[in-house]
Amino acid sequence: MFKSFFIHRQYSAFLKPKFKGFTAYVEQDPDNSRMLKVRVTFCSRKDAFCKATGRSTVLSKDKWTVINKRDLPNWVSQCTAVCLNESSGADWFAQDELFLLKYVV
Repeated sequence: MFKSFFIHRQYSAFLKPKFKGFTAYVEQDPDNSRMLKVRVTFCSRKDAFCKATGRSTVLSKDKWTVINKRDLPNWVSQCTAVCLNESSGADWFAQDELFLLKYVV
């Protein structure tokens, strides 16, 4: 079992993203050790979004998504693609997120 953690991504306003960034909270599913419970919150361009605001917002959400541990980089890359308005870039972003596997294995 691993310690729950936050993932915070913030993107430059120069790129004119749909969302300025996102904060995700990842924890292990207590019923199945191969699965993760994740939830995410996005921020808008007009928001003065910081890590503390993102953490409090994501912890107050009740909706969870249950994914397999090995799908965590793909899930984060999909959130990145949503922020950057990329429809086909999710696979490309997944390579940048492979380091997350060391936190959940």
